[in-house]
This record gives sequence, structure tokens and C-alpha cells, in this order.
Amino acid sequence: MYTFNDYLNAYLDVTKDDSPANMQRGIRAISQYYDRICASGDYHWLQKAFPKTTVASQPDYEMPKNCRKVIDVSLVSGGIRYVGEEITDFEKWDKLQRSTPIVSDSLTHFHIRFNKIYLYPTPASRS
Repeated sequence: MYTFNDYLNAYLDVTKDDSPANMQRGIRAISQYYDRICASGDYHWLQKAFPKTTVASQPDYEMPKNCRKVIDVSLVSGGIRYVGEEITDFEKWDKLQRSTPIVSDSLTHFHIRFNKIYLYPTPASRS
């Protein structure tokens, strides 16, 4: 398994130029290559859990800054884990919100918009 430094040394050997400017070009090129590999699939080693405490009567929460993709949203209440179903269509989400505004300690759905995660029903207590 090659390390980042192994790739950088190979780059400097091939270019036969170990100047700081060329080293920076190599670092940038290798980093872009790593980014392309990481973006090419859903790798388990790129997944992280971002635990967040809910606040009573607060339906929306900021997404973590380094979150690239939300896989699932869950809420634990009374020792039970509720996993929400994502609603991607804003019209469906808006209709759900207007139809029956519920406050509860369970989770059935969530919606992502403008780097915020919206929970439905709205949490009734802190969890």
C-alpha cells in the first residue's frame, strides 16, 4: 500500500524537479486524485455518525459542515430507535407539514433543504 509520501516521492522522481513550487503541484495533483477516488463511491470508511441532541418543539437542525451525504436520520426516545424516511420532494414535505402538525417523540420522516435537516413530527422533548 502506497502512502501519500510514496506518491509524492514518485512524482518528484518522474518530474526530476524537487523545487517547492513543483512539490506543491504534486501535492495538489495527488490530493485531487484522492478526492476523485473518494467521490467515486459510497465507501463505508467515509461514513460517520453525527449525533445531535434534539430540542423540544424545534423541527430543524443544521447539517454538520463536513457531511457530504445523509444516509439516514434517526431519533432515540425511551430506548427505541426511530429511523425516518426521507422525503425529497418539497411539495410532498410541505403538504405533510400543513396536513397534520404533530409534536411527538417518534420520527417518521425527514427532509433536507438549505443545509438543514427537518424532522417530522417535530420532537416533543429533548433526546
